[in-house]
Amino acid sequence: MNDWMRLFFQGDYSLLPPNWPAILLGLLLAFACGHIIAWVYMFTHSGLSYSRSFVNALIIMPTIVALVMMRDRWDAGEALMAAGNPPGWAQLVADTNLAHDNREKITACRVSANKTKKDERCIITVRGQ
Repeated sequence: MNDWMRLFFQGDYSLLPPNWPAILLGLLLAFACGHIIAWVYMFTHSGLSYSRSFVNALIIMPTIVALVMMRDRWDAGEALMAAGNPPGWAQLVADTNLAHDNREKITACRVSANKTKKDERCIITVRGQ
């Protein structure tokens, strides 16, 4: 794999140690922003009844989002995909494993198809579970 592709697929910060002061500052800023948003919501809805649980969510959600975004972006994306669509994530992992296990055969078949300019039939191996 090319070096730039390896760096792309390894993620943003996988080679660096965590910067704890930056992490703490990011979490504190997210918490403060959540408080500001919650106070604005409370004051703009003071005549109306507002949901206290929604106000609590407004305070906590920016902090949770900051934690997710501080993870390696590739790992965070995997976690979001797995949580959002578990069957789709399982299919993606299975397809990736199938392509990885048959990489040489697929490459040879692709080269042959490019030479002949026709569709090529290939025999691959599927692992049992």
